[in-house]
Amino acid sequence: MNKFLCTVCILFLVRATNTTAQVQIEFDCKPFAGEEVSIHFQPATINETVLIEKIELDQHGNIPAGQEVELHEGLYLIEFPHQIKIPAAFDAGESPQIVYNGKEIKINNSKANDLFTQFETERKHHFNKTVKPLRERAKQAEDQQDTALAAELSRQEQKAYIKHKNHLITYGYQNMQGSYAAMAVLKRRQSGQHLRELELLIQSVQAEYPKNEQVQAALKEIKVLQNTLVGAQAPDFTTLDENGEEKELRELMGEKGTLIEFWASWCMPCRRMTPELNQIIENYSERGIAFILISLDKKEESWRKAVEKDKMQGIQLCDFSGFDSEPVKNYGITSIPAGFLLDADGKITGKDLKGDELRIKLEELVKQEE
Repeated sequence: MNKFLCTVCILFLVRATNTTAQVQIEFDCKPFAGEEVSIHFQPATINETVLIEKIELDQHGNIPAGQEVELHEGLYLIEFPHQIKIPAAFDAGESPQIVYNGKEIKINNSKANDLFTQFETERKHHFNKTVKPLRERAKQAEDQQDTALAAELSRQEQKAYIKHKNHLITYGYQNMQGSYAAMAVLKRRQSGQHLRELELLIQSVQAEYPKNEQVQAALKEIKVLQNTLVGAQAPDFTTLDENGEEKELRELMGEKGTLIEFWASWCMPCRRMTPELNQIIENYSERGIAFILISLDKKEESWRKAVEKDKMQGIQLCDFSGFDSEPVKNYGITSIPAGFLLDADGKITGKDLKGDELRIKLEELVKQEE
């Protein structure tokens, strides 16, 4: 080993065998000599990171000899000076080398991180090809005050984004089986026809790490997504209305059906489609359909301003917990807009319906037993 490299032993709990395996991470980051590097763990089912360790590199840009950090297989965020942040994925038993030559940071000798990097490259490429152009065109139409075109392009963007996430599930299923790096796919999760692929992918990780709590949490999250498939009984929830009073889904449901829409003041695609949704609400709210709009806002002022400015119709709910709110968790929401159409019995009969697609399904519901 190069004399300028210093090894830190990071202990990984290899849960498949219940033995402790050492993963040696070598830092060769001389431009950061004497500066601090932080290692953050990224949980599988939430977006927050957890600080694991802060390390002051020695005069050669290496980890000081004898220093040990207890980690395990996982997704990580390595933060260098000057707010340089590098995401990474490691499998138990690997010996990654983190090298910085003053221009770029590379993580070598880690198959898991190679898979993760390839996934991120595919994700960005596919998004830029399929979703980003529609988002940019919708913004341009909005700037030109062509609200009808902006709404239509936002509908197309939503469909493209759902297809994009399903594409990533298929990519992971085909290329990332058995590696903890596959947990990155879960962060782009989407319930629907590709959900079985996602489940099989995470089960392949479970085969390698049967006692890993993050993998177990991921499989539970997939069960949540399965509970929101078309035909399933809609999950109940309790949250707050505009007056701060607790409301349950079952007490808000309509006689003929219910539309649940997840949105936020900062979600421009959501708001571009609000005028059309308002018109739909006006046409069907007196025909036995309840419209429940659940905001993911965390600031009450932002939420109320958006509701007032957009003259939003329907039942407005928000508990200011963002993605941590009970309805969001119960429905496995990871991106918005997201919508669920329920029939009179509370079963999910449609998802992410907009425009004419939504009108057709609403007509079917209101005409039943007329």
